[in-house]
Amino acid sequence: MTEDWRWNDLVAHATLGTGRRGDLPRRTLVGLDLPVDGTVEDRLLRTAAAAWAARRTSLRPQPVGSVDPRWAAPTEESLTVAPGPALELLDAILSGLVAGPDRGALLTRWLAEAASAGWRIASHHLTDVLDEVPRPVPAEAVAAVGRQGRWLASLGRSRWADALIDVATAEEQLAIGGRQRRVAATRLWSAAPDRGHAIVSQRWGHWPAAVRTDVLEAVDHLVGPDDEAWLEAALGDETPRVRHAAARALATLPGSRRADRMADRLPGMLRVERRRLRTDTVAIVDVRPTAADLTDATAAPPPVGLTAWWHAQVLSAAPRRAWEGVVGSLDGAVAVLGDHPLLLLAAARAAADQRDDTFADRLRPLLLATHEAPLPPGSVLPPGGDRWMEGLRDLLALVAGPWPAALTDEVVSWCATHPRPGTALGTMATLLVTRAGPTLDDRLATARPSGPHARMVASAIDRIRLSRSLHRAIDTMTSDRTATAEPHATTPDTIPTGDAR
Repeated sequence: MTEDWRWNDLVAHATLGTGRRGDLPRRTLVGLDLPVDGTVEDRLLRTAAAAWAARRTSLRPQPVGSVDPRWAAPTEESLTVAPGPALELLDAILSGLVAGPDRGALLTRWLAEAASAGWRIASHHLTDVLDEVPRPVPAEAVAAVGRQGRWLASLGRSRWADALIDVATAEEQLAIGGRQRRVAATRLWSAAPDRGHAIVSQRWGHWPAAVRTDVLEAVDHLVGPDDEAWLEAALGDETPRVRHAAARALATLPGSRRADRMADRLPGMLRVERRRLRTDTVAIVDVRPTAADLTDATAAPPPVGLTAWWHAQVLSAAPRRAWEGVVGSLDGAVAVLGDHPLLLLAAARAAADQRDDTFADRLRPLLLATHEAPLPPGSVLPPGGDRWMEGLRDLLALVAGPWPAALTDEVVSWCATHPRPGTALGTMATLLVTRAGPTLDDRLATARPSGPHARMVASAIDRIRLSRSLHRAIDTMTSDRTATAEPHATTPDTIPTGDAR
């Protein structure tokens, strides 16, 4: 269950029968100052306790020269430990009161703010923080992990090595296709995409299908126009899962050749009926995919329902210009989609994947106008259900910066009137915490949950309030560094020490 050789030795030794158990292996005792007297069992228990403490404090002894020189740290730690109020805030984040993606976002933000202030976490926080923080740690937050954290990253067997990986290490791991290849690919495409391209061009043909798939899936949200040639070549891979991963990555590029092919397929799939006094209506035409069409699929076709599956593939990948070409204008396309909820859901998926702010701004009010997509007779797309909620969340995530008061009010109203308000609030919680303005606090203060979902709604509201208070505390954590740098500085009023715990 662990990669620590010392602990494995102890476990193996403890499972031996007492009649066959000799003294502990000498290498297990290296670096541990233990008394030599006592029975073998006593020595085993003492060594196990010392080894466990060493593991939890990350103080495993290493042979001289085993630490990677890239992670060599100065003899003296350059950063000071964060002051008491900031560490109390860190304890509140790690306490378990905040669940889901909020905790990872809060930890990352705390580390970034602490690093900018010249602080680091205390040693006793190291393992808990590295267990919880999302991988890989952003470059601006790495410094707050400190000298000991960087030393941990130099240990190839450490379960935390991927948290602090640097560009040079990422190059090596991506080149050999090791177990950290996903993190390595993400780090390179974020920090040095040119190096990632060079390594891929050199090694692509030598990697097995599993490595090629992992690399594609790791960078699918980071690719740009410069990656199109590589991704188009991957569409011809002999392994289906590699082709599907390449198609998913290309789905984020509205100007790619794959997007052009999907745009060309859309008119043959929709039949528009023009009406003078009423909005145009659209009907979906049954079109079965050809073998050439399947090259652009993001998943394997199901054994049944091939036509409906292919419709969903095209409709959720066609760019905005394809809808404008079919109907005649953006306004006409928005009007048609508003009358066809399932088509609206597919178009919203494309707008979110392609990060098309213009299309998303026009579709967002339509998604807020209803809660579920009904399933009309003969429909070729699945019902809305939770996909409706997820589609709205993805479009809301495209809104840059803080939300205006009107949008905050609309989202909260949508959640409150949803058939499952607790689930809706929980799904939107991270966005409401980080994007919503003062309007949200006013609405939550007057919220009186009732009905069958009252407990779930109250829990979601408490989570949102706690997360917002922690974000505000991080805002003020470094506001007065002179005052908080003192060992016994007072705690800012906004840091939730008592009630948050």
